Amino acid sequence: MISGLTHQAVSERSAGRILAGTVSCLFNRTTLPTAWGTIAAYLAAWGVPDGQIARWQALWELRLDTRYDRQVGGGVMLQVLYSGDTREIELSGTREGLLAFGQLLRGEAGSCDLSENQRPFPYERSLSEIVFQEDPEQAGVSIVTEAQILRIRGRREALDLLADNVDGFTSEADTSDHCHVDSPTYDFIAPESDPLVIAFIK
Repeated sequence: MISGLTHQAVSERSAGRILAGTVSCLFNRTTLPTAWGTIAAYLAAWGVPDGQIARWQALWELRLDTRYDRQVGGGVMLQVLYSGDTREIELSGTREGLLAFGQLLRGEAGSCDLSENQRPFPYERSLSEIVFQEDPEQAGVSIVTEAQILRIRGRREALDLLADNVDGFTSEADTSDHCHVDSPTYDFIAPESDPLVIAFIK
């Protein structure tokens, strides 16, 4: 295992799978993380051998007593706000809503209705639906706004990376935190994508 790395260095060694802020949260947390993909990327970035990572996963599965739903609904809140001036998108929700969204991204295609925010300030409007699709011809994840719909599409590997970052942030961050997921900071995001902010509903 390699020691003495900064949080940013660990993020870079993970090839963008985990944010520097997520590394900090993982390092300082006192409870069991609920997203294995983030843990595996974290361990690999620190130089833990594959065989030991498999043993870590076995222990994690024994200790984990939390499972989250694969559908957004049933009182789970998720909203998307959009600014026409900056093209910035804020995807926010309850912890359960964001975790469910991460799981939804792992499917081939789908959609989910969004909670409407009557006062989206400082954003311009509240969107009504997310539509996503696996697209083998789309190298990076494309995240664009069309009228009242947020469209997400990309190759399976890129969608999984986005889902891993959503899961990692949601599982480890405080509810006052937020993170930016955009190009060129993350190479799995397509250059034409609108800037994305992930946050908790306050």
